[in-house]
Amino acid sequence: MVVDLRQGTPISPYLIGANVFPETTTSSADAKNNGFMSYGPTITNGLIQAKVKLLRFPGGSWGEEHLLS
Repeated sequence: MVVDLRQGTPISPYLIGANVFPETTTSSADAKNNGFMSYGPTITNGLIQAKVKLLRFPGGSWGEEHLLS
């Protein structure tokens, strides 16, 4: 089977999102990785101005590799 990576589908205006991570100073239950994302006004205002409507928490593979406490 051949997959043509040049093809695309329109992105719904209702699904604009971003990955977010645990806040700085928080820790995972497995104590292997602490939070590292700031949720200060600069970040939150930036997300609002970018019209982000969906947050994936925890973003990326962080949630698969660590237990939230």
